Amino acid sequence: MRSSALTVSLAMALSVGLALAIFGLRIANPHDVSWISKDIVTGQFGWEVYRADPAHWYPVITDRYSYPLTMPLAMFDNLPLLALAVKMLTPAGPTQIQYLGPAFLFGLALQALFAWLLLREATGRQTGRDYTIAIFLGTMFFTTAPILLTRVYFTHMSLSLQWPLIASLWLYARSNRMSLSRTLRYFSILEFVAASINPYIMAMTLMIYSGLILKLAVDRKLRLGNCVFVIVPVLIGALGLLVSGFIDPFAGKLLPGPGYGHFSANLYSLFNPMSEYFGPALLPDLLTSTSGQYEGFGYLGLGALLLVGGSLIFTRIRGENGDGLFPPLLVVSFVAFLLALSTHFSFGRYSFDVALPSWLFTVLAVFRSSGRFIWVVEYCLIFIAIAALIRLLRPRHAAIALGLAALVQTIDLARPMAVMNDRFARIHGSEKFTDPVYQGLGQAHDTLIVLPPWQCQLWNEPRHDYAYSTYENISNLVMDNHLRTNSFYAGRTPVAQANYHCVTAIAAIGKQPAEPRTAYLLSPWMFRLHGAHIAATHLCDFADRLFICRADRGHAGLSPRAVQADASHGDLAPPDTYKP
Repeated sequence: MRSSALTVSLAMALSVGLALAIFGLRIANPHDVSWISKDIVTGQFGWEVYRADPAHWYPVITDRYSYPLTMPLAMFDNLPLLALAVKMLTPAGPTQIQYLGPAFLFGLALQALFAWLLLREATGRQTGRDYTIAIFLGTMFFTTAPILLTRVYFTHMSLSLQWPLIASLWLYARSNRMSLSRTLRYFSILEFVAASINPYIMAMTLMIYSGLILKLAVDRKLRLGNCVFVIVPVLIGALGLLVSGFIDPFAGKLLPGPGYGHFSANLYSLFNPMSEYFGPALLPDLLTSTSGQYEGFGYLGLGALLLVGGSLIFTRIRGENGDGLFPPLLVVSFVAFLLALSTHFSFGRYSFDVALPSWLFTVLAVFRSSGRFIWVVEYCLIFIAIAALIRLLRPRHAAIALGLAALVQTIDLARPMAVMNDRFARIHGSEKFTDPVYQGLGQAHDTLIVLPPWQCQLWNEPRHDYAYSTYENISNLVMDNHLRTNSFYAGRTPVAQANYHCVTAIAAIGKQPAEPRTAYLLSPWMFRLHGAHIAATHLCDFADRLFICRADRGHAGLSPRAVQADASHGDLAPPDTYKP
C-alpha cells in the first residue's frame, strides 16, 4: 500500500512538473497574468469584472460586463463555482490575479490520480501480482495526451480539465464490484462537478455513463425497479449546469453559435499531428476539409497508436473483454466518433454533408465544436489498450511492452513539446491601448460604453468597425481601470441582450445627455452618428483607430486629432453590423 501511494504521488508530481516545464512556472503564479492572451483574455476579463462586483455573489452573475444587464460568468469560459470561492478569498484589488493556471495544474494531478486508480481497478487487483511499474507507465499516457496539452496552447483552460472523463471511466470500471446505488451516487456527484467545469466535459462524462447503462442492460441488471434511479446522474448534471450559470432560465433564447460541421473531427484525426497547433511529430501532417478541424484534434501519438493497434489485435486473438468492461466502451467510442465527425463527414480534404431532420440538427448543433467528442474515443481506446495488455501479460512483460511504447511516445512528442514551450515563452501578455489618452480612465469614470459593442459586429462581413482582436484592448482597459462596460466577447449571447446592446441602446444614445461618469469609445462610423452629441459634454480624442471621449478633461469638444480623424472619415459608408 505504501509503495502504491508513493508511486501514484510520483506520477502526479511528474505530470505537473512536465506541464510546468512545457508551459512555464508563470501559469502556477496567481499574480502572473503575462501568459494570458488570445481566447483566454475573455475568461480573465469575465473573472476580473465579476470579482470587482460587490453586489452579485450567487448565482455567479454580474451586470458589469453586459451593463446594465446581468449575465452569468459561465458564458466567459470560466469555472463559475471555483471563481465564487476564489472571489470570497481574494476580493478585488489594485492588480489582477488568475486562477485558471493553478486550476489546470490541480486538474492534471487529479488526472494522474484517477488514471492510476482506473488502471489498478481494471487490471485485476485480486491477482496479487505487482503491476506497479506497468500501471505507472500507463498513467503517463493519460497525463501527457496531446488532446490535453493542446487545450492549454489553445488557451481553452476550462477544457484542459479533462480529469472527469478519467474519473468516469474509473467509476465505470469499479461498477463490477460496487452496488448500483453506490455507483449512481458517485456518478451523480461527478456529473455535478463536471457540469460546473464545462458543458462539453459534462456531456462526455455522460457518454461514458451511458456505457454503464449499456453494460447493465447487457448483463440484465437493468430492471424496472432501478430504471428510475438511472436518470438521477443526468438530472444532477442538469442541476449543476443551472447552479453554475451555464443554463440561465431568465436569459431567454441564446443566439445560435455558428460553426457546427466546421469545427468537426476528421476520419484522420487520431493520426494527424497538426503541427501548426501541436508541433512537428514523427508522423506527417494530413489534410483537413475545414480550417476549424483543429477542434477535432485527436492525435494519439505514435507510441499510443502502436499500443492501441497492437493491444486491440492481441486482445482480439486472446479473447479478452475485460470482464465485460470493454465492449460497451467500444460502442460508446463509435458513437462519440460519429458525433465528433458531425453531419460534415470528412475524409482528409474530401467531405460530404449528411442530411438530418431539422429538429435533430438543432439538437446536435448545440455542441457546435463537435470535434471535441474525439476525446471520449481517445481516452476509451487508451484505457482498453493498456488495461488489456496488463491483464494478458506477466508484470515484467507488461512493463517492457508499455516501456517501449512510452519510449516511442516520448520520441514522437519531444519536438511538439519543445515547440509548445517556445511558443508559450514568446507570449508576453495581450494587446493593450498604448496611447496616453487612455491612461487613468478609471479615476473619474466608472463605466465604459463602446459603440458598437464588440459582440455586435458580424465577423463574416468584408469590412468591420474595428479589428477582431480589439476585444483584448477593450478588455484590458476595463480590467485595469475597474470599469463596467457594455462590450464583451462571450461564448454565447442571449438574443434579448443582443437586441438591447446592438439596437435599443445604440438608438437611445442621442435621446439623453452623455453620462458624466461614463467614458465612450466609438468607431469612426459611430462617431459620425453620435460624436457631436457626446462631445457636447465630453472631450473626444482619436487614438488606436477609435474615438475616446472623456468627461474629466475640464472642457468638451474635439481634440485636433479627433477633428482630423473625423474629417478623414467623412465618406465612410455605414457597415451592416448593428443587428443581432
